Amino acid sequence: MTSLSSRCENCGAAWEGDDGRITGNLRVMHLEQEGTWGVQLSNLKDRVWVLKIMREEFNFSMNDARTFVKTNNDVLKVGTKAESYYVQDKLKFYQVNVSITQVYVKLEN
Repeated sequence: MTSLSSRCENCGAAWEGDDGRITGNLRVMHLEQEGTWGVQLSNLKDRVWVLKIMREEFNFSMNDARTFVKTNNDVLKVGTKAESYYVQDKLKFYQVNVSITQVYVKLEN
């Protein structure tokens, strides 16, 4: 199990967790400050394997898994930087090599 902790450099709010997920306002704050992050596949042939792992590890439905992966892209959009590192750790356990990358998304007002 991966433990994560985080502290806001602006307000000092702290968060700790064992499942790699940040919730509520703290997650929104992280996304606003750090942007959206994802994991980039080293080998596109791993896409199906990664979908299977994500369904098992994160209880994704098949529909969730489909929307999780950007079509024709090697980047899995995850969310916060901490969540992306958590996913990277899970995938490395299954010997799937990925790197962390920032994902640029258009924010709606």
